[in-house]
Amino acid sequence: MILNLPQSIKTFFWRLFPFIFILHSIYKLFFSLEIQKFGFTELEDLGRVLFELAISACESALIVIVIWSLFRLWKRKMNHLKRGER
Repeated sequence: MILNLPQSIKTFFWRLFPFIFILHSIYKLFFSLEIQKFGFTELEDLGRVLFELAISACESALIVIVIWSLFRLWKRKMNHLKRGER
């Protein structure tokens, strides 16, 4: 998956992505997936955890892009309001 995003999102993305990824991964692994019940004696359990981490990374990237888009729209709206435009 290649994302052709503007240059302005790169610093915003890498400041926010690790924080969201860690929180989202903790939620998915410990509360949603019930990792406490896994035995880790089979390769299937480790594969499931790695798969959930990969999915969590994709979801976190999408969340950051949505937050950036909303922030950019809000910033434009505030600039228009300061100028007196509607």
